Amino acid sequence: MRTACRAALINLATLTAEEDMGSPLSLGYLLAYARQALGRRVESRIFQYRLGTRRSMLEAALRDLAAFAPRIVGISCYGWNVEAALALARALKRRWPALLVVLGGPEIHPGRAALLRAGTADALVVGEGEETWVELLRRRLDGRAWAGTPGALAMGAQGPVSGPQRALIEPLDRVPSPWTAGDFPRDPAVWNTALLETSRGCPMDCSFCTWTNRRGKVRRLSEARVAADLEVLGRLRPKNVFVCDSDFFWDRERGLRLARLMRGIGEKSDIQWYLEVSIEHLDDGVLEATGHPCFGLGVGVESLSPRVLRLNGRNPDLRRARAALDRLRRRPGRAEVNLHLICGLPGETRESFLAGLDEILSVPSARPIVFCAQALPGSRLAGSMSSLIRRRRRPPHYVLATDELSESGLRELRRTTFELLMLMNHPQTRDLLRRLAKRRAGSITAVFTALRRTLGADARSILETAWRHCSRFPAREQFSLNWEWRPVIDAAQEARLSAGVQAAARAAGAGRPRVSA
Repeated sequence: MRTACRAALINLATLTAEEDMGSPLSLGYLLAYARQALGRRVESRIFQYRLGTRRSMLEAALRDLAAFAPRIVGISCYGWNVEAALALARALKRRWPALLVVLGGPEIHPGRAALLRAGTADALVVGEGEETWVELLRRRLDGRAWAGTPGALAMGAQGPVSGPQRALIEPLDRVPSPWTAGDFPRDPAVWNTALLETSRGCPMDCSFCTWTNRRGKVRRLSEARVAADLEVLGRLRPKNVFVCDSDFFWDRERGLRLARLMRGIGEKSDIQWYLEVSIEHLDDGVLEATGHPCFGLGVGVESLSPRVLRLNGRNPDLRRARAALDRLRRRPGRAEVNLHLICGLPGETRESFLAGLDEILSVPSARPIVFCAQALPGSRLAGSMSSLIRRRRRPPHYVLATDELSESGLRELRRTTFELLMLMNHPQTRDLLRRLAKRRAGSITAVFTALRRTLGADARSILETAWRHCSRFPAREQFSLNWEWRPVIDAAQEARLSAGVQAAARAAGAGRPRVSA
C-alpha cells in the first residue's frame, strides 16, 4: 500500500549547545499516535533544529523539507521558540503556498487566530494535541475541510472557525509510547537528553503555571507502561532523563515505587534522572528513595512568604516546607538537589524575596535556582491576575513589574540576585559570605548588600561586565538568574572578583559596620 500523505513534525530546540539537545517527546507522541490510528496512510518524520541563528535554521529546514516533500507540517510553539517557529511557518508558506501548516504547543491559543487570517498557518491546535493532529490528518486524507475540527481553529468561508473543545485522553495509556516504538533511537549527534512523562495534569492552581488539565484530575500512565519506557531508556543510556510530571510524588507510594526502579537502572548506568517535587512532599521516604547520585531533584519552593504563596495559589502553611529544609540541612543526600525560587511574583517585596533566598542559601547541600517570573498564556498571571503585573509583550512573557516592585525595582532585585548567585558559585566567596553571616548574626543577602557598597573599582567593574554580558543574551535564555552553565566572566576575572570581595570583607571587619537584614 502506497503512503497517501507525508507529514513533517518540527521541533526548534531551546539552546544552541549540543549537550542540551533533547528528544522531542510531544512530537514523538504525535508520530506514534498517528501511526497507530492511520497506519501506512501517513508517513511521518520528526525534524529537529537548534535555534542558533535564524537564517541557518531556516536554510536547514527548507533544505530538509524540500527533500522530504511533506503535504502537512506541524510545528511546536513554546515561549522560547515561538518567534522562530512563526518565521519558519511564514518561510514555508512563501516557498510552498499549497503546503498545510499546523501550529500547536503552549503558545498557541484562541487569541492567535490572526495567524490564520494572515496565512501563516492553516490550523491551530489548542490543548492536548494527539487526537486533534490525527483528525486533521484523517480529514486531509478524506478530502474534508479542517474548519470545525474539535480541538482546533481553522479557516472557514467567513474566517477562523473554532471547533468544539476536545475531551482529554483517558486512559492515558491509549497514547502509544514513542520510546517502546523505537521512534527515538540513541543518536548522540541528535539528542542526548531524554524527556519522559508518567502523568499529565496538576491539581493545583498556581498563578504562574499553565497545564492542559489545570486544577483537574491528574491522569497517570500505568506503572507497567512506565516500567517498559524505563527499560528502553536503560538500554539507550542517555546522559540525562527529565521527567516532565508536575510533581513526581503527588501519589507518594507510586512515586516511590517508580523511583526505586529508576535507581536500579541508574546504579548500573551513567543516567541521571531529574524529577520535579514540591517542597511539601520532600519527606524522609522520598529522600531515602532518591538518595543516589543518579537522581537530580528540582524542588518547587517558589516563595517563602505566606502572603505571596496564598496570592499565587500555593500552600501558605510553611511548616512542611521548613521541615523539609531542616531535613536537608540535617541529612544532606547524595542526590543533586536544586531549590527553586521565582523572582517577580505578585505580592513579593524586595525584603520578602531576599528573606526567602536567605533560607534557601542556608541549606549548604542544595543549589539555589532562581527563575524569572513569566505570565504564560493560559495562566492566571496572564488572565485574572494580569492587573497585578506588567509583562513583556512578546514571548517569552517575563514579568517586568508587579504590584510591589516597579520595573526598576524588579530589575535591581534581579541584578542583586544574579550577582550574589555568581559569588555563591565560587567556593572561596561562598565560604566567606557564610562565615560572615554566621559571625555577625546577619543574613547572607544582607552581608552581600553591605559588602557590595564597599567593593573596589575593579570588582564593581567585573560585576557590571557580567550583568551587561548576560543581558545581551537572547531573551529566551534569560529565564533564570543562575548563569554558571554559561560563564559570563573568564577565570581571571573570577579570581579578581573573589579577591575584591575578600578585600572588602577585611576592610569591613576593620570598621565593623552594622549588618542588618
